[in-house]
Amino acid sequence: MQDIDLLAERLRETDALVLIRERTEIRAPLLHRLDRLRLISQRSVYPHIDVDACTRLGVIVSSSQHPGTPSYAAAELTWGLVLAAMLSPSYSVSDPPEARPRTRNSRAVFLFMGASFPAGGAAGRHTHPGAETGYVLEGELELIIDGQPPVKIKAGESYQIPEGAVHDAKAGDKPFKVLGVYVVKAGEPLAKPAP
Repeated sequence: MQDIDLLAERLRETDALVLIRERTEIRAPLLHRLDRLRLISQRSVYPHIDVDACTRLGVIVSSSQHPGTPSYAAAELTWGLVLAAMLSPSYSVSDPPEARPRTRNSRAVFLFMGASFPAGGAAGRHTHPGAETGYVLEGELELIIDGQPPVKIKAGESYQIPEGAVHDAKAGDKPFKVLGVYVVKAGEPLAKPAP
């Protein structure tokens, strides 16, 4: 789609764009009409994005285009979910179903949590009734997921833990801080201890 007026109308409330292909040109005339836009995440090359205009307007362009380089997709997803949750309309349970926003899902809950662990500390083996996406804000942690080799994750990097996976996060000789986003089943505890 290349109709700038239509794109500007559809995207006027957009804080972040996640692009997978190069089908839509994101150029200065469109960017100047998207006052809320702060992030464009693109998979692969980005000849269709006016990076200079994005830079002038304070829009971050992030691309995962080289094998073996860190992927920031999980961090971008985390912040996208944070923004979506902050902007989601609220409703009362007394509202009739047809009056409720369709963006709500009564079977799932989005939780955003920050956690700090002291040097040598650990979360303890546990599971979640849904997926966890996290971003390391400070320090370094060792993520241990059953059936996988341990992984060191440093500040600025992200991780994903599948639903029900037994895992632990351990600090080394320095403390660490993380931001976690959980998409879990409604009515269940966020975490359950695991043997």
